[in-house]
Amino acid sequence: VSAHFIPGCTTVELAAPADQWILNNSFLDTLPVVIDDYDINYAGLESFRFDFKASNEATWNGLQTFHRDTAGMDDADLSLISQNTPFTLYDWGVSQLPDGNYDIRVISECTMAENTSLTYSGIIDRTNPHAFGNPSPADGILGPDDEISIKFNEPIDLGSLTTLNFDVRGVLNGPETDHSTSLSFDGVDD
Repeated sequence: VSAHFIPGCTTVELAAPADQWILNNSFLDTLPVVIDDYDINYAGLESFRFDFKASNEATWNGLQTFHRDTAGMDDADLSLISQNTPFTLYDWGVSQLPDGNYDIRVISECTMAENTSLTYSGIIDRTNPHAFGNPSPADGILGPDDEISIKFNEPIDLGSLTTLNFDVRGVLNGPETDHSTSLSFDGVDD
């Protein structure tokens, strides 16, 4: 009787960020990454590698490697897999990357095998929406046949607009206003 075994490696997952992640101005160009669901005592485990790529590219970029043991290695800047917690933290600095869609993953690397986590996609969008072109009416005076409109430099999530973060204001240019007529929008067919 003979037995043959296929080499394996510990599973590894991204606990954060979740799939469909978004990095905006509030993150200050740093995305916190949490690597977990691994067995630090797995025989043959050597390291984890955090990879990223632009979603429209085929080639992954190995960004950071976390080693199980750095004994005998010369580089003092090597990162270790956390020995004290069941997860490893990494702050991914993205200041050099352009805004766009990105994919991230982590790979556990063992002596003769590796195991890849699920791929999580997200977006880096650090540019706030701002007015594009001139608002309408172009002369700044609202007449009976004018429409109030403004175009933005990117699509706006209409469900996110509330009275707390968006309002329209006007300034009277002389005549008295008549409050006997008003408009009320119910949000259904307006």
